[in-house]
Amino acid sequence: MSALAVFRHPLSRVLSGRARWLPVLAWSALAILVAVLSRRQDHAVYVALSRGFGAVSMPLVVFAVFGLVCPEGTVVAAARPLVFLGAPARRAAVSIMLTVAIVSALVCAALGAAVVAIAHGPKDPSLGADLLTTAAVGALGGAAYAGYFSFGSAYFGAHARGIFLVMDVMLGGFGVGAVLTPRAHVRALFGGDLAGRLSPRGSYVALAVMLVLFLLLSTLRSRSRR
Repeated sequence: MSALAVFRHPLSRVLSGRARWLPVLAWSALAILVAVLSRRQDHAVYVALSRGFGAVSMPLVVFAVFGLVCPEGTVVAAARPLVFLGAPARRAAVSIMLTVAIVSALVCAALGAAVVAIAHGPKDPSLGADLLTTAAVGALGGAAYAGYFSFGSAYFGAHARGIFLVMDVMLGGFGVGAVLTPRAHVRALFGGDLAGRLSPRGSYVALAVMLVLFLLLSTLRSRSRR
């Protein structure tokens, strides 16, 4: 089975899973609602991004995207039909994880841009610059969360995704633990408090490292569980 052929299975789930899109749409709608309500406040863009999109909707949207592509709960289980058809286990798992990461990045980039467009006011910086910056942070943050949830499911099973979501909330607060999950880095890039002692540029790097490291470790795990 060719490298491109293995993507047909996860992509078909994305395109045909209408019911499984409902949680993604619901959490996206929450971010839009917060953006609308924040227009009445000072620093509306910051409130909409940090308290609505970044703090709540982004992790939950990616959580739902993972369920859309991997309704079985783990990357290995979602890749099993491809393995039965002759695809190497590693290639099958990578196709699943990349699909989750790409869809998450696209959805979070578009949602972040929509939130900024709705909450943007006359006193805010240039809308064009805000849209590009937020879309970039949304894409990177969404992809990092995809790697984070893939890692959790690969090593700790189908229920670990929920556990890792709770860990993100608990560790992503303040202190040393904040640098270990995506939440604090996303918050810093949306103008909130820094993640530990890292600069915003350091949080960009941290999210990129998380994405690569989590996906790499998940791939290695999938090979050992064929």
